[in-house]
Amino acid sequence: MMRLSLAKLVAFWLVIVFVLAIVAFYAFMPKLYKIPSNGMYPSMPTGTKLWVVTKAYKNVDDVRRGDVIVFRFINKGKLYNYIWRVIGLPGDSVTVTDSSVILNGKRLEHRQVREEPEHVIYSEWNGEVEYLVAYEKQVKASRRLEMSTTVPDGELFLLGDNRNNAADSRYHGTVRFEDVIGKTVWSN
Repeated sequence: MMRLSLAKLVAFWLVIVFVLAIVAFYAFMPKLYKIPSNGMYPSMPTGTKLWVVTKAYKNVDDVRRGDVIVFRFINKGKLYNYIWRVIGLPGDSVTVTDSSVILNGKRLEHRQVREEPEHVIYSEWNGEVEYLVAYEKQVKASRRLEMSTTVPDGELFLLGDNRNNAADSRYHGTVRFEDVIGKTVWSN
């Protein structure tokens, strides 16, 4: 009789461990997203698929400059998921001009990589992170937006890599950490 009870106890704990493993797998399993527009061009053009780890950050201090994140944002009464690059962290001073980003008084270094018919592509460094950004050769007046801000506590300043074609923090303000869904870990 004792053996049967021990077998039942072992089976019970195996079921519990199995259920917890499934819950953890689905909670932390990367989710697939697709870039709907060209705001992250040239790094992630329209149609790029990316894997995002949800709950990648425990708090805002875990976020790093250069991370590409997915976050929730309400625009004109509708909830959307946006995908932008982290430029500024809480307390950072950010200034954006027609052709550069100044972070805490220092211009983010970038060098030209190539020219395309409508864009000039640069390699940009934000700390130790390097990525590609695009600037239009002929910027329309309506897209020229120079601004300066200090990132509030618990928030992030985000930009699209297609600097003249992204409705990012320059237009909608900083993003609360609570609205971050996850971090991009792979894209194709």
